[in-house]
Amino acid sequence: MARRFVLFITFAPFIAIGIGLVVAGFRSPPSPMMAPGFPLSWFFYIMGGGFLAMSFIMLSGFVIVGNAKRKKLENLMENGQQGEAIIIGLEDTGVMINNNPRIKLSLEVQLEGHAPYQVQKTMVVPLIRLSQVQVGSKVPVLVDPSEPHNPAKLGLLLN
Repeated sequence: MARRFVLFITFAPFIAIGIGLVVAGFRSPPSPMMAPGFPLSWFFYIMGGGFLAMSFIMLSGFVIVGNAKRKKLENLMENGQQGEAIIIGLEDTGVMINNNPRIKLSLEVQLEGHAPYQVQKTMVVPLIRLSQVQVGSKVPVLVDPSEPHNPAKLGLLLN
């Protein structure tokens, strides 16, 4: 819900400007001409249409990417096999996203019916959960059984 509000707040001004420019095109008198001899209203139509088109294209992209991430997470929650991972390495990437560090983890994953294996995963960890992610810690994980070695299909279950 919060993401939708952020998207609305981000794109609403551009959509409003686009609508305003299109309306200005309809309200402008036909006599003013631009330099190459085109009516001024065309400028308003083109600029307004550009603002609207770019807003809707970008908004659609955000919605499509968000839905893909949500479906991936839902699939992992439904079909994932629960296991345990020991953190054998931890490296700060130096990147902060929303004041939360992005870290590179080296994990030894232990799943029932599989031999232990190592995988590296880069992820953003909320500061409040950082104490759970220390070298030597055991953390519960969800792994896609069809691709257990794929770090993109491995999720840490932090409390």
